[in-house]
Amino acid sequence: MSQSVLELDPVIEAGAEGGAGEGRRGAPAASAAAEVAATGFDLALRHALQAEAAADGLAQGRDAAAWWRLALPQSFVTPLPHERAARLPLRCLPPAGLRPCNAVQALQLRIGTTLALAGGTQRLRAMAQCLPAALRADFHRFVSAMLPRLLDAATAMSPHAALEAAWTDARVNRRWQQFALQLDAEACAALLRARSTAAAGRCGENHALDPASDRKNRRWPSTSSTMPRPCSPQARGWPTVPA
Repeated sequence: MSQSVLELDPVIEAGAEGGAGEGRRGAPAASAAAEVAATGFDLALRHALQAEAAADGLAQGRDAAAWWRLALPQSFVTPLPHERAARLPLRCLPPAGLRPCNAVQALQLRIGTTLALAGGTQRLRAMAQCLPAALRADFHRFVSAMLPRLLDAATAMSPHAALEAAWTDARVNRRWQQFALQLDAEACAALLRARSTAAAGRCGENHALDPASDRKNRRWPSTSSTMPRPCSPQARGWPTVPA
């Protein structure tokens, strides 16, 4: 499978390109990991990109997959701008009990884990029906890119590992970004509440989830207690989510 194609923050990209050859085998991996733990998500992401760009596939003694596994769990508990969080692949699932505080990552997790279930595409139909036509088409394009890779990976590994493996595919990530970057955090939270066929039935022409116009009328799908709780105070304009 090809490496993920990400359109990351220019500063991070510049750091990855400029430092791809530095310290590749300098500090021990344990020391680099300790530095990441102290400084957070940005450094782990930078090392992941350095490893992907390096000829030997390493940065600070670790490969890209190892750095992604350090970076992504920190991203789940680090409030990020929607545009930045939407560009991260789900190459590492959150640990059990950890709910991403960024709404787009929570949506990403919900869609991926639903697809991994038997009848997953049918379960996502309610969510798709709450999208305007243009967004619905991009949603289906993402599902069409993800599902074959998920099924292919599932023949050789567990569903959990298959889902992580599917996110290493460049086309999957392009399709995801094409869809997710048209939303915002508020729209992602609303989609997470579209939880049943009954909810989809209430998402008619006047209740379609449209980030540009529907926000004015607050015509959102029905709420659900399964919505992941933010790990930080809710951003202004974020729909109220029951505990």
